[in-house]
Amino acid sequence: MARRIIQRGNNALYIERRAQNIEDDGREVIQEGENPRYEEYAGNQAPHFPLNKHEEEGRRLYELLVREHFIAHNTEMDCWLYTMGYSTQQPAEWKPIQWLKNVQLAQEMLRGVHGNLLESKELSVQGLAEMAEQCFVRDGKPLKLSNFKAETSWDSDLLRNFFRTNPTY
Repeated sequence: MARRIIQRGNNALYIERRAQNIEDDGREVIQEGENPRYEEYAGNQAPHFPLNKHEEEGRRLYELLVREHFIAHNTEMDCWLYTMGYSTQQPAEWKPIQWLKNVQLAQEMLRGVHGNLLESKELSVQGLAEMAEQCFVRDGKPLKLSNFKAETSWDSDLLRNFFRTNPTY
């Protein structure tokens, strides 16, 4: 029997995220009440950085990176938020983030987002590099971070300004 979903009540919401090649298990979901909500995700967990910071910051950073051509314009925000650790909601179709600028700027961005985890030793520099390789691609290949060195450029200043306590851009 195929899955059957019955929802009763005002504003019923059903969200299902299924990875490719996942077979239907035939379960029946019935929801009742004022605002029933059911969420399910079936499939493998996509690579992502540890949950860190607030989703609103992730949205603002996403907009900046797309606008300034750091990441591909077709990057989905849900994928970005989950991959970078701003959200726990894995998108149904996860894709690695396409980085368009140089590797040094990727490292500066990642240190801006996860610098607090590096300082507290919850994330190592090697762990950051390994996650970057799983979560980002550049020119069709996994992104490999190099040794960190401070760089002076318009793009670097843009990132530093974003991660300041009270950014102005």
